[in-house]
Formats: sequence, C-alpha cells, structure tokens
Amino acid sequence: MAALSTLQNAARLRGTGTLFNGGSSGEAFTIQGETSNSGSIGTNELAIVNRSGGLIDANVFNGTVGLALVVDPRTIGGLINLGVMRASGGGILLFTGNGGGAFTNTGGTISALTGSEVQLTTGASITGGTLSTVGTGVLRNLNAATLTLTHERRHFHRQQRERDHPEWHDPEQRQLPRSTPPVPLPTCCSAATSR
Repeated sequence: MAALSTLQNAARLRGTGTLFNGGSSGEAFTIQGETSNSGSIGTNELAIVNRSGGLIDANVFNGTVGLALVVDPRTIGGLINLGVMRASGGGILLFTGNGGGAFTNTGGTISALTGSEVQLTTGASITGGTLSTVGTGVLRNLNAATLTLTHERRHFHRQQRERDHPEWHDPEQRQLPRSTPPVPLPTCCSAATSR
C-alpha cells in the first residue's frame, strides 16, 4: 500500500537533514496538497530527495484559483528528483530558489497537467530530466529562473524534423538510447548542396 501525506493550511515540512519521499526500493510515497504560499516543503532547511517511487503533487484548486505547493530546499543538497513532481487538478507547483537550493531533475519528471501550473521563482534553477505539459498545463517563469536542458533538446529537434519532413522519419530511431546522435539530414537537402 502506498503511503500518503497531505499538506494544507500553510503546512511546513522543515527541520535539518534530508527529506526522502519514496522508498529506497522504489516503493510509492506521495506528498500532496498545498502550503498556501506561507508554508513550504523544505523551508530553506531541508535537502529533499524525491525517489523513483515518489510523487509530489500540487493538486488543490479552491474553486476560484489554484493553491500553491511551495518547494524550497536548502542550499546544501538542494532537491534531487528521481520520481514525479507535478501540478494537477488546478493546483500550482512552485519551485523557489529563495534559499539558494538548486533542483536536479536528472532521471525525474516535472509536469503541469491540464488546468495546472508549474512555476519557477526567485532564482530557481532546474537541471536535466523531463519537463512536460499536458493539455492546458503551463510551465511559467515568474522572474529570474534557470532551466538547463540536456538530452531533451536533441529529442525536440528530431521531433521537429519528423513533423516538418515526414519523409525523413526513421521509426527505428525512436528505439535508440538518448545518447545516440540524431540522424543527419539527407545530402540532397543540406544547405551545402548546390542545384
């Protein structure tokens, strides 16, 4: 059975050390709810590790506006996401770099589902992993935030090429590992070709 912790009414997860969400062997653990913008997960005091079985879900809409689940790790250790962090059900997942904590998403997924938002503020810096939206979900930079993307850029260009030039589509490439370089453009169509 999966463990569940629901935050509400300016709740704070704080203290010293590291907060682990998800079992060490991939067991499912969920932290959900909202912190009403005055509470947070971390409060600049905790390092946070969302393991592969972990789900952090900002899923509260009060009928008028989405309520925020604020994630605010400390500088040392920051946040490591190996699981899923998402905004759903009209909620807002707010990453703040207020305490200088960085967000390492390598191996993880951060997503905004329909009607929900993932927001970055106060110098939040997210590196790696998958960032996605579904339907009307939004990723929003409120001020000075940084996204460092690695493999996803290459994947985007391959998808764009396939969309713009379906005749170049190589269905086998979808099965190759991400570290494989993209298929080069056909010689007939490169900029260096003269006619």
